[in-house]
Amino acid sequence: MSKSIKRISHILFNILLAVLFMYSFFSFLYPEQTYKIIGFKIFSILTDSMDPTIPPGSMVLIKKIDDPSRLPINTIITFNADRLGEKIVLTHRLAKIETEEDGKIRYYTQADGYYGLDSYETYADDLIGQYVLHIPYLGKIGLFLQSFFALVMMFIIFIIYQIYNYLMKKADREAILKFEISNQSFETKNLDRKEYENITIVSGTLVNITDYHFDYIKIQLALVNKKQIVTIKEYFISQMNPHEEVNWTLWFDTIDFDSVKVKITTKQNKDS
Repeated sequence: MSKSIKRISHILFNILLAVLFMYSFFSFLYPEQTYKIIGFKIFSILTDSMDPTIPPGSMVLIKKIDDPSRLPINTIITFNADRLGEKIVLTHRLAKIETEEDGKIRYYTQADGYYGLDSYETYADDLIGQYVLHIPYLGKIGLFLQSFFALVMMFIIFIIYQIYNYLMKKADREAILKFEISNQSFETKNLDRKEYENITIVSGTLVNITDYHFDYIKIQLALVNKKQIVTIKEYFISQMNPHEEVNWTLWFDTIDFDSVKVKITTKQNKDS
């Protein structure tokens, strides 16, 4: 997976988590205000009253109703109802609209799974929203997102993900410590790896650990990912005295690698 894809995935995941957290937070603490602001709300269908149109266990998305008096017949609506003194929320189909003698508009609803009109007295103040779409089997997720437990869980997930992301970045920076050096006359230290937008910079210090003088030292740096060499670059040093240290730096296009192999060759050497 390229660095750009990883970066985009990381950003998208953080955005998604932030949106879900904010929705859960405001839906839990300020449900009515949240609905008025965003204009949409989710509900869970727990019964088979609208089956097969909306199967039980579905998550339903509704939107605000601009003008209840202009609702088309057969529109699916969500509304408050009074069932023997118990306040409930239903999602049924609008069957007809009538204006009563006192001028109030009554909305008659009907469940797809049953014959006959509902007996509930439903008026404009009882209407919550108009059906937009439903997703089968996700009803429990809809309930979860509006619960306090969802807030806690998403906060924990966010913290864990940020810790994981930090540790992965740290591991990438430290991966360069896995070096293999083919020439026992040298050591490499101060190894470092820096990531920028389009380049990766690998640097270090080459140490001549012998009592010999070397001419024309060639450093071949191979970046390895999953045991496969992905790219090789060379760095040349004209000469090195006994126990001398030389800093080196190489630039690469941004690529994934988990280790580095170093091959050091010399053209000639002589006693100091």
